[in-house]
Amino acid sequence: MKIFSKSSLIVVGVTALFICSCSNRSNQNTANQSYENTNQQFEVIDPEQESDDIYSVSEPQIIASPESKQQYLFPESEKITGFDVSLVRPEVAIITEQNGKSYIKTWKIGSSELSTIYMLPSENIVQNIVWHPVKDILFVTTKTPNDYQILRIEPKDGQWVCNSIFSSVNTLQRLVINPRPFGIYENNGYVKFYRLYAGMDNGDGTYRVVTITEFGKRLYQVIGPEATKTTYKDMDADMDPSDIIARWALPVAFHPAGHQLIWEDKDNKYFAAEYWSEAWGESHAMKLPKKLNGIISPTPNGLELIHWNSGQPGIGLYFIPTGEEETRIPDYRFVSAPLPVTDGKGIVGITVSNKRQILNYVPIAMPLHDVVNAWMFVSSKEETNLLRQHYGLFRSNQSDQLYKLYETENYYQHYMLSRPYLVTTDIMWEIFGTAYQGIFIIKEKEEAIPNFWQFIDEADKYLAKSNTSSAWKPVFIAIKELRVSNKLNPEVARILDEEDSFTELINDKYRYSDLKPRGHYTSSPEMENYFRAFRYFTTIYQNKQDTLQELNSFPEEIKKYAVQWIESYTGMIAPSRAPMIWKGLKQTVPAYCQYPQKEARIFPLSWGFDNEVLYSTVFHENFPVDLQIISKQGQRRVFSSGIDLASAMGNGFAENMMKQDYEQYPNLRKVIGRLKKNFKDSQGNAENIYDRWLDAMATQWMDTVHSRSQDKDRNIWQVKRLQTGLATWATLRHATILVNERSAAESGEAGFETLFVRQPRGSVEPDPYTFAAIAGLFDHTTQYVSGMRSGKRETPEQKSLYDGIIKRLGEAASEIRTFQQMAEKESKGITLTGEEHQKIRSIANIAEHLFLIFSSLGNEEYAISDPDPMPKIADVAGDRDSNDYLMVAVGNTMEWNHIVPFYGRRQIVKGAIYSYYEFVSDKFLNDEEWREQVTKQDFLPWIKPYITSKQTPGLSDMCY
Repeated sequence: MKIFSKSSLIVVGVTALFICSCSNRSNQNTANQSYENTNQQFEVIDPEQESDDIYSVSEPQIIASPESKQQYLFPESEKITGFDVSLVRPEVAIITEQNGKSYIKTWKIGSSELSTIYMLPSENIVQNIVWHPVKDILFVTTKTPNDYQILRIEPKDGQWVCNSIFSSVNTLQRLVINPRPFGIYENNGYVKFYRLYAGMDNGDGTYRVVTITEFGKRLYQVIGPEATKTTYKDMDADMDPSDIIARWALPVAFHPAGHQLIWEDKDNKYFAAEYWSEAWGESHAMKLPKKLNGIISPTPNGLELIHWNSGQPGIGLYFIPTGEEETRIPDYRFVSAPLPVTDGKGIVGITVSNKRQILNYVPIAMPLHDVVNAWMFVSSKEETNLLRQHYGLFRSNQSDQLYKLYETENYYQHYMLSRPYLVTTDIMWEIFGTAYQGIFIIKEKEEAIPNFWQFIDEADKYLAKSNTSSAWKPVFIAIKELRVSNKLNPEVARILDEEDSFTELINDKYRYSDLKPRGHYTSSPEMENYFRAFRYFTTIYQNKQDTLQELNSFPEEIKKYAVQWIESYTGMIAPSRAPMIWKGLKQTVPAYCQYPQKEARIFPLSWGFDNEVLYSTVFHENFPVDLQIISKQGQRRVFSSGIDLASAMGNGFAENMMKQDYEQYPNLRKVIGRLKKNFKDSQGNAENIYDRWLDAMATQWMDTVHSRSQDKDRNIWQVKRLQTGLATWATLRHATILVNERSAAESGEAGFETLFVRQPRGSVEPDPYTFAAIAGLFDHTTQYVSGMRSGKRETPEQKSLYDGIIKRLGEAASEIRTFQQMAEKESKGITLTGEEHQKIRSIANIAEHLFLIFSSLGNEEYAISDPDPMPKIADVAGDRDSNDYLMVAVGNTMEWNHIVPFYGRRQIVKGAIYSYYEFVSDKFLNDEEWREQVTKQDFLPWIKPYITSKQTPGLSDMCY
C-alpha cells in the first residue's frame, strides 16, 4: 500500500465531530463524457472569496506542533488504510477498517482518544483522504459496487454533512489537493476555489491525471494521452488548460507554493508539471538520484523531500539544493510513507508492534522547518547554517543603489511567485542623506560659492591697488587663475598636479595631494576648482597666524563676502572648535568639545561629536597622562574607528567589540566613558542638522530595541544596526568632506484559470524609534529650508524650487512615519492590513521617487537624471604631516535575508542595507576610484561571519 502526500499549507477552524450519513447526490462524470459549461460550474462560493484584491486570500494562523514524541495505539482489530495531516494544526484525519466497515476519524496529536466523524456504508471501500487547505473540510475517494466517488465532508449546523461531488465508472487512484486557490474573473471580481487531483483509469490499465474543483466541477485532464486532452472549447475558455501529454501518469504531491505538481509514470520516475499563472505549462523530469526509488513527500518549507522506502529503516531527508540525503529516525520502521506536520517540526507515520498499528508523531530536526518560503532563498548548506544560527544572512554587492533591490521581485503581476520585502531603516537614511546633500549643494551654489569667488576677486583687486606687500597677493592670483586652469602659473600647476612639493610661498613642502577633489565636488569642473580653491585658501597659511590675521584688516565691504560665505554653511554643519580670524563672526564652541583649538582659522571647520571621538581616542602627547592612548608596551594608538564612535554614543554591541582595545590601551576605557557622559549631556540640544543627524544615529544604535524573534536574531540584528549607523555616518562625512575637520593623532491573452500563489506579505524592520528619528530629521530640515527663505527676495524659479523642496521633505517625513507605524504594529504582534502590505511591496516606487527627486538638487538644471552610484568615500582622520588617512566608505547594496514570524510559522524577507568599510590609505580616494576597488575591498571582521558567498538563487532553479 502506498500513501501519497500533498504539499502542506494552511487550514482554519476546529469543529466538533459527529457521525453522519452521506447523500447520494453526485456528478456522473466519466472519461468519455463531455464537460459542463463554465457558466454552470459554481454552486457553493463563500461571499468573501469574490474579490480582486491580491490579499483577499488570507493567511490563517498556524497552531504549533508538540515538541515531544506522541503516539496512538490501535486495537488489533482496527487497521489504518489511509491518513492525512491537517495544514493548520497538529491533527490527523484517518481512514480505518474495523469489522468490515470503514470509518473516518481524527486524532489531535497528543490526545489519548480519537474522534469519529463519519462511518461509511458497508459497500464503500475508502481509499484516500485529504484535508481542504483553508477550511475544516475533508475529501475522500471511495469505491462502491458501481463506481468510484469523491466525497466532500464538512460541518454544517453542528453536524458533519457528506456529499458525493464526483463519480466515475473509471477507476480512481490517489487524491491530492493544490494548496493554493484558483480563480475565474466574473462580475468585476475573482470567484475563487480549490482543486482536487486524482489518477483516472483510461480504460486500458493506463492512468492520467484529472482535476475537479472542490465542488466537483470543471473537470479537465492535466496530464494524459493526446486523445483525451481537454481543449478550450470543452471548457468554454480562451485557452487549453493543459498541453502536457503522457501515456501514463499518477499524481503524487504539490510543491508547498502550489505551482508545481509532482507526478510519476509507470516506471516510478518522478516529474514536475508547472502551472504558468493561468494554465499548465511544461513538465520535466525531477533531478533526483537513481537511488531515490521510494515514495517522496515535500517538506513544508520546500527545501527537502521526505524519502520513504519500505525496505529501509527510518526516512531519508533529501536536500534539494545539493542532492544530498541523510537518514533520520532509523529506530522507526514505517509501514507506509509518513507525512510532515504543517510547521515541519516532525512527521506522522504508522508502525506495527505485536500486530497492533501505532500512529506516531516523531519530532525531527529539519533545517528551517517552519520557514514557509525557505526554498526561495536557500541554495546551499552554507545559507542554511547561517539562517539557522543567526535568523538571517547578508549577501554582498547586490546593486549600486539601495532602492534597486526593491525592484528585483516580479510584483507587477500578482500571480507570479515572488519574495517578500523587508523595509529597512537604511533606505530611509539614504533618502535623507540624498536630501541633505541636495540642499547642501543648493546652499553652496546659490550662496557659498558666489560669495567665495566674490571675496577672492575683491581681495585680489584690493591688494593689486595696494602699495604694501602682502603674502596673500600670490595666493589670490593663483586662486583666480586656478578658476580658469591656467597652468602657466607654477602654483596653479602644482595645485592641479596634486603632488606634494615645495612652494616658495611658505618656503616649505605643501600637501597639494590634499587638494584632490572628493565627494560631490567631482561632479563638474567648476565644483572641482571650488574644492581646490577652498582647501588651498584655508590651509596654505594655516600655520602662520600673523598672515591669517592680515585678512581681518581688509575693508568691511570685502570681508562681508567672506562672512556670507561662511554663514551660508551655518545650520547644516556643526560649530568649529577653533576661533575665527574674522572679528564679529558669531561663534560657539560645542559643549562636548574638551579640546578647543587656540589657533585662529579662516573657515570654521565642522567639529561634531564624531570629530571629538576620533580625536580623543588616539594618542596625543600633550594630553594628561591618564588620557593618553598608549599600550603597556608603549605603542601609540594612531587611528580611531567607527566602533569607537558607536560605543561612545551608547551602542552595547560596539562596546563589547572594544574589549580587546581596552586591554591593549588601558586608558581607552576611561576616555570612552568620558565621551559617553559628554554625549549624553549634550543630546537633545542640537541646533544644526549635522548634530541632529548624529543624535538620530544614536537612536539607530539603541540597545533597548528588540526584534520580533525573541532576540534569537540578536547578533545579526546588532551587526546590521551597527553597520547601518556607521554607513549613514560615512554618508554624512562624505557630504561635508570639504567643510569638516579631520582629526589626527599627534605624533496579454486571457487565461484559463488564474492560480493565486501566496502573495508576498512583507515586513518592516522592527525599529520604530529610528524611523521616527529620521522623520524628525526631515521635519527639522523643512524648518531649515523655510528659514533659508526668510527675508529673501525670490525669483519665480527660486520660489518654485523651494516650494518643491519643502513639499517633498514633508512627503518623505509622512511616508517614513507610515512605516514607523507599521513597525510599531509588528513589534506588538499586530497583523498588518492588506493596504499596508501593498505599501511595503511598493517601497521601490516610493524610495526611488524620493531619491531621484532629492538627487536632482545636485544637478545644474535640477532635472531628474541617473544618479551617481551609491558607493562613496571620505577621509576622516590623518593630518598633513602624516602619510596615512583613515577612510570610511559606503559600498554597494547588501541584501539582508531575515527570518520573521509569519502566522504561527516563519518566513524569510529580503531588504536592502548599506555596506560599510573603513581602512587606512596612504593616498586620498575620490568616489570614482573607490567604486573601481569596492568589490575587491575586504569586509570588516565583525560582519564577515554573517555574509554568504552565494547570490540569491533564481526561483526557477529552486523548484522541483
